Amino acid sequence: MKEGNTAQENIKISLLVFWVLAVAMMFVELGGTILWGSEDRWAEISRMMLLSGDWWHPCINGDIYFDKPLLSYWMITIPGLIVGYVDEFIIRLPSALAGLAGLWGTYVLGKKLWNRKVALAACWILLSASGFIFWSRKGAADMENMAAIILAVAWYFQCRDKAGFFSYFLFFFICIAGAHTKGLPAIIVPLAAIAPDLIRHNNWKKHFKVSFFAAGIICAVLYFVPFVIASMAPLPQGWEYPAGQLTGLELVWRENIMRAFNSYDHNDEPFFSYLYHIPRLMIPWTLLLVAALAAMIPRYRKFSDNNRWLLEVILIILLLFTASDSKRWYYILPIMPFCSLCCGVFIFENLRENWKRWTFILYKYVAIICGMVLLFTIPVYRIGLLVMFKLSALDNKHLAKLSHFYDVEIHIGWQIALTLTGILALAPWLLLKRNNAGRFNLNPILGAEHAKWAALMLSVWALMFGGMCIFPGTVEQFRTEKDFALELAEVMKKRQLKPADVAFFLKASPAIIFYAGFEGPATFLIDETKDGVEISAEEKYRKWLKTSSKGRLLISQERYIERLQEFIPAKKLEEAVLHEKTFPWDYEKKPKKRKNVLVFQP
Repeated sequence: MKEGNTAQENIKISLLVFWVLAVAMMFVELGGTILWGSEDRWAEISRMMLLSGDWWHPCINGDIYFDKPLLSYWMITIPGLIVGYVDEFIIRLPSALAGLAGLWGTYVLGKKLWNRKVALAACWILLSASGFIFWSRKGAADMENMAAIILAVAWYFQCRDKAGFFSYFLFFFICIAGAHTKGLPAIIVPLAAIAPDLIRHNNWKKHFKVSFFAAGIICAVLYFVPFVIASMAPLPQGWEYPAGQLTGLELVWRENIMRAFNSYDHNDEPFFSYLYHIPRLMIPWTLLLVAALAAMIPRYRKFSDNNRWLLEVILIILLLFTASDSKRWYYILPIMPFCSLCCGVFIFENLRENWKRWTFILYKYVAIICGMVLLFTIPVYRIGLLVMFKLSALDNKHLAKLSHFYDVEIHIGWQIALTLTGILALAPWLLLKRNNAGRFNLNPILGAEHAKWAALMLSVWALMFGGMCIFPGTVEQFRTEKDFALELAEVMKKRQLKPADVAFFLKASPAIIFYAGFEGPATFLIDETKDGVEISAEEKYRKWLKTSSKGRLLISQERYIERLQEFIPAKKLEEAVLHEKTFPWDYEKKPKKRKNVLVFQP
């Protein structure tokens, strides 16, 4: 009885430690950095939904933007409605919660098909994989898509032997919810993933019943409802569909079907690109994954049905995404939970013990070295600056560029934070050294016989926590778009300008519109064809001059100044009202590649 109580207590401790550190990985400094990449689209669309009250027409600067389904925006707008605003934390909150849901789905699936230890090891690996952390902390729909896929597959295996209408309905509902965040892969991938299990031993026969089809039809109807409502709802005044823009349903077809077989973009990568993108997503566990696959694939025929299914689903997902003509490294994010489970199976099953041992040894010493470097962050940083300064003094034009970094000052608070991360990374190895010798040990995490793997996973978690959660804050001072947008808002307020009095030349960042808090559309000066008529940026500029107020502002990136000079006198472009902050290394770029933003009064 006492041993049973101890085992149950260990399970509780292992889960508590994991979920506490998982929440830390998802939420610490989640809103501490300004918007990155495509995050600005989700941010501005969600802000405008709150501002306008129209939740059916995603809009950027008055143009309807249906490139992604509505649910991905609603998941930001709903918490924004509760707190009354949308900021970086709110924008990334759905992805962080989806990351936790994806971990839960991986744990449930691993525990169902193998055991608790395999499930927990897979979750530790997934939690500390770079691709998973990165997209769990970004305001986009990719993590929601991955979470829906693994949750749907986990639910199938939970209910496959006693499935009824509710079981089928929830499976399909999870799929369509995922499809309304990113697209049809959230439906296609789960169905493809469970196909090998359905085919094996003719398992499909027991699901061939009325309740299955009834649930599927009801969920199919539910999938189309938001698109129908959006097509019927009136547009707010001043909003319009851009030239050539499609409706929501048309975009579902274009983004998921046409793009897969005849891509109009993202088609610049070779067909084998996912063979190196998957290892990229799985960093730092790439070597462990390679060892696991190399050990498991030759034994495919001797494996249990569950192990065979795992290899099959990894292959199926790889082939599905490889068959698509449109490729990006993050598209194949849904394969990560299954790769993590593969690593977990490799650790706990009797497979190539010598490979396992040497893989562990390599990871151990790399983790210790990285931990030591972080532990001495402050002296390493100071010595690094001194070395760069000395090298920059040499008569070499390339080394001279190092002098730019000599004046870069990382706040002491961040240096201390990275130092503490180094302590966290080394602590598990100290615990392992004295394991079983005191009250605090690693035995509850993965069991006494796998305490060394527990130490490794905790150490890697600490290193990835430092690299993905703490380190970005150290360089945030060199990202200037938000400060520039806030200055722009101040100038507009002083001049009493409306958004229509502001014009963006050729390219406008939704992030600037978001941070400046525009309450209506600004003018975009771009060449376009509308209703069969070609309209140049110069024509739009002339029209804008007539309709805007005298204090109007023209915004352009520096790389477009030469084009602006074709129809704006050079004198008016000599002095900028506002200039996005630049750093010495910005001037090393060629003029046509400088993206820093300037504001003029034409």
